[in-house]
Amino acid sequence: MFEEVTLYRRPYSNNSPSNGALIKHPKLPHSDILLTLSQGETAICQHKQQKCLIRLWLAKGLIKTSVKWFLYIEYQDTAGNNRYLQKTFSSKKEAITYAENEALNQSLPMV
Repeated sequence: MFEEVTLYRRPYSNNSPSNGALIKHPKLPHSDILLTLSQGETAICQHKQQKCLIRLWLAKGLIKTSVKWFLYIEYQDTAGNNRYLQKTFSSKKEAITYAENEALNQSLPMV
């Protein structure tokens, strides 16, 4: 149920770096990932190490009384199963910076 509601019914942006589009350099003011995630949409990108598609999206939530931002990374393992990673950040800017600079390069567990 989580995947159906959160992932598959979310709009995809024209800015999403999908369909083989190149991601702009992270130091430029408005990369494709920044534009897509800032609009509350799901970004689809090519992972640089595992050469698989990943989906990135943000969610705002609370941990006790602190507002946090959660970056979700969805990918498929070698068996074709969907897997997820979740990272927690204090601000939306931190989450987007991580998505632009680290998410495409981090090692994905491919159990």
